[in-house]
Amino acid sequence: MKLKQRISFSKDYTTALKCENLTANHTDFKVDFWSFFPYSINKNKTTTNSKHKGLFNMLTEKLTASTSLKIHWGQEQEYIKIINESRYTNLGSTNKMVLPITIETKSNDPCFVRIYESAGLAYVVRRNVKKPLNQLAGSFINGGQVIGLTLILTGIAGICMWLLDRRRNPGDFPPSFVRGSWQGFWWAFVTMTTVGYGDLAPKSVPARMFSILWMLLGLVAFSVLTANFTSSLAREIETDLNLFNKKIAVFKGGAERKAVADLGAQYKELSSIGSDNSGMIQALKDKSVEGLLIDKHYVVSDQKIIKEDSTIEIGKIIDFKLTWGLKLLMPKQEMCTVVKECIESFANELSFQNEAAELLSSTAISKDDETGGGSLFEDYEFFIILIVLFAVMTAAGVLWEYIYYNPRIIKQNQIDDEEAREMEAKKALKYIITNLEVEELCENCNCKVESIYKKEGVERLERLRNQNTSGCEMTKDMESKKDDDEKNGNAITKRLKKVVAL
Repeated sequence: MKLKQRISFSKDYTTALKCENLTANHTDFKVDFWSFFPYSINKNKTTTNSKHKGLFNMLTEKLTASTSLKIHWGQEQEYIKIINESRYTNLGSTNKMVLPITIETKSNDPCFVRIYESAGLAYVVRRNVKKPLNQLAGSFINGGQVIGLTLILTGIAGICMWLLDRRRNPGDFPPSFVRGSWQGFWWAFVTMTTVGYGDLAPKSVPARMFSILWMLLGLVAFSVLTANFTSSLAREIETDLNLFNKKIAVFKGGAERKAVADLGAQYKELSSIGSDNSGMIQALKDKSVEGLLIDKHYVVSDQKIIKEDSTIEIGKIIDFKLTWGLKLLMPKQEMCTVVKECIESFANELSFQNEAAELLSSTAISKDDETGGGSLFEDYEFFIILIVLFAVMTAAGVLWEYIYYNPRIIKQNQIDDEEAREMEAKKALKYIITNLEVEELCENCNCKVESIYKKEGVERLERLRNQNTSGCEMTKDMESKKDDDEKNGNAITKRLKKVVAL
């Protein structure tokens, strides 16, 4: 504990010692600034960031309170004016601080004062805002070549199967080329998709060997097709995150230019961030650039980028050391050295660095949820569309069932019942007529028999009379049967007459 106190006391003493060397010509400064939250802020404006201090606002307040420096903030300036002023070497008899600006690592200008080193840049890109149905349609369009190749391979496999199995298995693969090759195509397609309905199966040995080969090739072909659809439907922007050979928007005169050049990209210098004609965000939306490269602390604290604007998002963080500081404008360049040593010594104190880290952390905006984009199956709107489509199809089916199908079936059943009754009546009439015809035929037969008996003469009759008693009884039975047949014939005739009358 004592060691830390000694170190802190040593640093504070060093800062105080360096700032004691300031003369009256070195203490009074006017600040020219541009608003770049969280580094600098115009407190005279009411904004969403007004409850926070800018890093340079905090620095100048503490310098004024702890040293002999008297720092007065002037009017807010445009960024391009701040950049132009930072290139001046002196400014007559007036002392000025121009802030915040980025300072290149190798700069030896004694009037550049380094305050804070940011460890990264944010790469901002356009968000993928395609609607899921557009994504689905795009997946078919983009995958047209893969789909076509898969279908061609399936067609070739189907023809090969028809050639190999048409003689041994003409039932599944008919000898006709049109029918047989179509059956082969169907077999190849269901085999490739691993569905395998089993309605078609090769029987010859060569056909089965080819089936094994096609199963292996089909797995590969179907995997490629599936991967193509998956990559098209999923929300992926990895290709957009590669800066190589792309045009990136950066601040005019900023150190971000070196980062873009190191990554093999082209940079376009713009003088503002906003959505005006010269702004980087507008250039990104107009597709004149493919991304923005800005300090990460600004991006994570910008309400518009993080939450409000659904068309842009942070793609990734690029590791690049960016030094933020200020430019001293004094009558003589040599006078900057003393002020620079005082300010840098104060800014390098551990207490100030901790406060700076706390300030930058407190300005970061938490992102509650992901807006826009999403995969096809994660999109709420697409889910609602599916529910509505299912409900409409179900309602249409129920209406068709009760309004059209059921009445039609009932009417068809009534017609079938009437036809069945007519058929039964026709069958009954035909049966009765058939019986009558048979009876008439029997009567003719009887007449013929009687005539035969008469022609045979007396001898046959005498033989019949001379038969034994059993023979007589048999004759009596035959006569009784004949009487019965006549009675039955008369009854059938009566029934026929009744039917005809009906």
